[in-house]
This record gives sequence, structure tokens and C-alpha cells, in this order.
Amino acid sequence: MIDRPTVAQLVARVAHVRDRHTMKHADLTAVISRMLAEALQLDSETVQDIGEAALLHDIGKTAIADGILMKPGRLDPAEREVMALHTHHGHDLLREARHPALDLAAAVALSHHEHFDGSGYPQGLAGEAIPLAARIVAVADVYEALRAIRPYKHGLSHAEASRIILQGDERTSPGFFDPDVLAAFSRRAPEIEQLVNAGRN
Repeated sequence: MIDRPTVAQLVARVAHVRDRHTMKHADLTAVISRMLAEALQLDSETVQDIGEAALLHDIGKTAIADGILMKPGRLDPAEREVMALHTHHGHDLLREARHPALDLAAAVALSHHEHFDGSGYPQGLAGEAIPLAARIVAVADVYEALRAIRPYKHGLSHAEASRIILQGDERTSPGFFDPDVLAAFSRRAPEIEQLVNAGRN
């Protein structure tokens, strides 16, 4: 018997049809998010819900013009401001669906770029004011993005990406992330490496 796709899976497939890179990123971010949620010893239903919400964390990018979304190079400051609006676009889109299965996804879409130290966007939330699911997806999202190959950058190795997340660099800081989620990432790092290596082949 073939498993029926969930609402989140169906929405993700439709939303990401124009950008295969974003779909692969969403798939890998979702699996990493589930692994982190398991490492935090959340119950199985919550783990599944967080994985499905992670599938849709970037759905707001469907409202971003192709010239910015698919630009084969780094965005300039004005373009980055437009891109940052994907958090609001995603939240609004998922809330307008009025489907209970998408409520958590709406919260994650809005808050996955918030930082634990309060320096993120769009609301400048800090600490536990950020939904736990968004704190989990934030780590998975950054790790997968660092590993990903794009027209304007090469993909980093697992060791390089892990070092950046756990120690920081000019792009990010450990203060951006929930310390408990970082600890979970560190514990599950070997399995996450295997997962992403397989997913990129």
C-alpha cells in the first residue's frame, strides 16, 4: 500500500515546483529537524509535526520575484531586504489556508530566522519567545544551507559547516541558536553528516 502524502507534503511539492534547489533544501532540512527533535526527546507526534513544518519553512519564497530568488550570485542589500520578507509571506500564506495541520508550519515560516540572542528577524524575538519548532528548524536550515552547492558558492564539508554553527564565523554565531538545540546537533552530527551526504548524491 502506498502512503498518502500529508497536507504539508502536498503543499511543499506544489510550492517548490519552480525551484528544485529549494525543494531539496526543504526535504533535507525537514529530516535534520526531525533528528534534532528526537535528540531533544520530544514525543513522536511532535517530532513528526516539526518535520512537516520544516518542509514549508521557506514557502514564502514563492512570493519573491524570480530575478531575486534565482539570481546566480549574492544578493545586494536591497535584494536581501526583499528576500527577508519571505518570512511574512510564508506565515500569511499558511495562515490563510485555515488548516490546522499548517498552523505550526506558519509559526516556523515566520520565526526560523529569529536568533536566540534577539538579533534575528522579522520580530527580534529572543530565547523561548521563539517557538521551539522554529529554534530547531533554524539550526537545520543553516547547516543544510552551508552544505548546499549554489551557483554563487561551493558547498562546505560537514566538518566546516559544523564548526561554523558551533563556533561561529562572519556569517553566524552560536548565540543565534538555542543552546539545547546546538547540543542536540552536536550529539547527532555523525548521523546528520551521513544523511546529507546521501541526500546530495
